[in-house]
Amino acid sequence: GIKPIVVHLTYQFGDTAEYVYGKRQRLREHGIWAMEEESYFTKGNFMSIVNVLPMYDKIVKPYMEVAGQCTDTDPVKDRCWHPTKLLQQSKANVPRWQRDPEALYDPAIPHLEVQGWLRGVLRNGIMLSQELDTKLILPPLRCWCERHWWLLDDCRIAAGPKQMPMPYECAMDHIFEPSEWFRNRIDFREPRFLQDPRVPEEVHNRKLHLHLDLEPGSKPIIS
Repeated sequence: GIKPIVVHLTYQFGDTAEYVYGKRQRLREHGIWAMEEESYFTKGNFMSIVNVLPMYDKIVKPYMEVAGQCTDTDPVKDRCWHPTKLLQQSKANVPRWQRDPEALYDPAIPHLEVQGWLRGVLRNGIMLSQELDTKLILPPLRCWCERHWWLLDDCRIAAGPKQMPMPYECAMDHIFEPSEWFRNRIDFREPRFLQDPRVPEEVHNRKLHLHLDLEPGSKPIIS
């Protein structure tokens, strides 16, 4: 019940000598960057990408039988994630002297597969938003592995909690370099942009649905 008077941003990336892009983006993502112009929420049209979360689940599903096994200390039983078990499985029944280090499974692979797919989606989304003269709203971002400047333990920061639930809603600077997006003048908004109370009702009421998940050769559906 205590109202905070200051927010200290830690473990974040994306700042440059010119500007604190990473810190500003973190605050935008939580709706507490108070220095926006009104036009940030009202000017122009906005484009969001839907049905991203089910694709995340589909990509990591092949790994869940092993990496998704819960331990007794996992606090959230529907968000158990221990990718180190994938590495342990790849070592099983192989004598140490016969192990090929290049063939051992990388615990970060599921996370990288998700991010690889997401980059393809955002590449298309950026191109489409530029052609339609709209501003791209980032989809929900999820991390199955943390970003850190030192070694990770079970895809988690070694100094952090060992049983931290994963995946979690990760910040943009965990998987992208915000400064590069601004340097390349990509006009985008944070994932929770439409939940910000500063977005007027008239923006919510301006809706056009573009369906692109179609059979090859068919035309996009606009409704």
